[in-house]
Amino acid sequence: MRGIQNYTPTEWLRLDPPIWYLKEIRNKAVSRRFVRSRPATLDPFLQRLQHLRGKNIIAVVAFNSPWVIEILLRNMKEHVKDAEVIVCDNSNKPELRPEIEAACRAAETPYFSLPPNPEKHPCRSHGISLNWIYYNILLPLEPSIFACIDHDLIPYRDVKLVDLLNHQPVFGRKKDAPWSWFLWAGYCMFDFSHTKNKAVDFNNDRPALLDTGGQNWEPLYRRLDVRNMRFASHVIRNVAHPTANEHMPLEVLDDTWLHLGNVGQTKGRKDYFSDRAQFLSELFDAVRDGKQLAGFIGKPVEI
Repeated sequence: MRGIQNYTPTEWLRLDPPIWYLKEIRNKAVSRRFVRSRPATLDPFLQRLQHLRGKNIIAVVAFNSPWVIEILLRNMKEHVKDAEVIVCDNSNKPELRPEIEAACRAAETPYFSLPPNPEKHPCRSHGISLNWIYYNILLPLEPSIFACIDHDLIPYRDVKLVDLLNHQPVFGRKKDAPWSWFLWAGYCMFDFSHTKNKAVDFNNDRPALLDTGGQNWEPLYRRLDVRNMRFASHVIRNVAHPTANEHMPLEVLDDTWLHLGNVGQTKGRKDYFSDRAQFLSELFDAVRDGKQLAGFIGKPVEI
């Protein structure tokens, strides 16, 4: 939460501090209740994953996009050299979960269908999904390093988590707010020894202007010396169409990960996403045919 000294007189007149305090109590209660939900499939799933104990793990939250998971897993298998991927399905369209599970089975990747999510807001839905994954899967497996990667963040060059973290307690895309900072929940990784005894919370903190993952400011980030830390680079690059003379500006992180962006969210933006999906479909058709994704990623552009 934002410190009470950081609210303006106008915000106090609107009673913003007590209103946000009550909302935070509600949000934390919803998250705790969701994290405590344990489907009957969880214990057998954890038993099957005992071979991952102490290894590096990448947790991916799937959301309504089987085709993206198929692309992601193919590229993860090719380019991620020191971590195992687990896909946890938070799709709010139940009919798509079997398709995502089938994509994981084809890629020989562990798949878990998360309990129905009580949150409708995408940030809170994503945040409590990551909380569920952390406390019910990652914490019991005690990985050496774990990462949270968006389902539409596609690696196109070889990468090792140990090289990215490089002896830091955390690494990822840093986002700043007026009173604090956080790591974007779509690209963040942690030394498990830094998190295992802390109250990890991937919820957002709207009063403090922190998006999904912002509640980790207090337990994980506040005491870190950012002056002596590295964080991810990010730039917009033109991505070329494989046959037409067209380009699409997309975000690239660490010159390694192509961020497709909001592929699970289409409400209210049908034309934009239909054009985008067509472009990306044709791009990844070319990749399936043997083209290297890196060959289509061009120079930085200003948006």
